Amino acid sequence: MSKELRNQLKSQNLDTVLPTAFKQVGGAVFPDITAKADLKDFEQIINSYRGVHSPTFGVPIPVSGFTNVQAANFNIEPLTDTQVGMLQGISCYNQGPTDALVSLMIDGCVVASLTVPSGPSPPAGIPIILQHPVYWVANQILSVFVDTLGNPNDIQTTYARVLVVQ
Repeated sequence: MSKELRNQLKSQNLDTVLPTAFKQVGGAVFPDITAKADLKDFEQIINSYRGVHSPTFGVPIPVSGFTNVQAANFNIEPLTDTQVGMLQGISCYNQGPTDALVSLMIDGCVVASLTVPSGPSPPAGIPIILQHPVYWVANQILSVFVDTLGNPNDIQTTYARVLVVQ
């Protein structure tokens, strides 16, 4: 039966399928009476694809992690070609006398922001809470923008990113 269905798939095109072959939504769509109603072959193909691709999507690639500390406004290092990055965490430390608004942006669109108060910050900084994973690709710019009345260089930002399987 598997070979019959595969042969039908190989020989079908829209010109040879008659409207009468579609009797109900979700029913068999091949005009041959020997077509399997449950399309087990398709189920095997889909399950095989899922077994290879679904479990790995978004999984960090080993030894691709990177952590950096920068001051003021900056772009997180660009990705190349087909790379996909995921931001694992970001925190800010304010060394200045005035509060600052720190925004995380992708191509100028604010993804998350945090008001960093003046005065001593915790040693690890104050984290920017990310509501969802932040992914970006090679043709996008992931940046940090500091808005303050004081000196933007007073804000130290630490971030960790990793490349992920796409």
